[in-house]
Amino acid sequence: MKKSILLTALLPALLFFQSCDDDFVGREQNTANYRQLNDSIQNLRLNDQDKLKLEFGRAFALALKDKQELRAIIKEEALKKFNKDYDVMYHLVKNRTLGSSNHTVRSLLVNYFEDENQLIKIENQLPLLTIFVPELPEDSFSAEKWDTSDPDQTPVVGIRLDGINEVPMIDAVNDYEYLLEADLIPGYPVVVIKNNERLVVNTGNHNFLNSTDILDAGGGLTYMFLDNNFNNAMTPAVLTQYLDDPIGGSGNGGNP
Repeated sequence: MKKSILLTALLPALLFFQSCDDDFVGREQNTANYRQLNDSIQNLRLNDQDKLKLEFGRAFALALKDKQELRAIIKEEALKKFNKDYDVMYHLVKNRTLGSSNHTVRSLLVNYFEDENQLIKIENQLPLLTIFVPELPEDSFSAEKWDTSDPDQTPVVGIRLDGINEVPMIDAVNDYEYLLEADLIPGYPVVVIKNNERLVVNTGNHNFLNSTDILDAGGGLTYMFLDNNFNNAMTPAVLTQYLDDPIGGSGNGGNP
């Protein structure tokens, strides 16, 4: 059971931006062709959730470009590796205050939607909405190396879609969008909008989970890890105890 859960959660991360070194591309290579590729994004046959991810990605890309404080929060949260990857769960950080301003992450993002109801719909339908900061080859970009005060390191926002190999890329700095082919890896700053693969919304009825801790996002929304191995807050001693005795282990006393 544990092995199948781990593989299910890890596989999408392994496939995304996986390529040969020869397919490592720079930002300027996409700039030359963006006008033709932009039409391709509009013609994608997307399901409702992917449409919402794309809509969120466009707003998020503009906010990242405009606000260094937002870039700093995303970097800070990614470095925590709360699920042992550089993932930032939107619902867990949306109420964080941006620096010394009165804005939260959410109140800032509202300004990049025509109507707050658009963001509310995204929040209601995408409870696992996540911003992922990838570690790219050749030391081109990572959460550790990201200088959020440098405008030149403002990331392009990629959108991980269901059942579609190409990746829509939103470059707010240069004001264009394009599709990145599945066999190419960007050689420039990128963050990725996706659904989290290592957590589930807590319904209190997950018999398949090997997890104990509950994360509270507020407003009645809570999460559980697919497996305690993904919980960075669980110490090795507690994890060993749980693996030895999953029924009587720590936290909530085993699976709910």
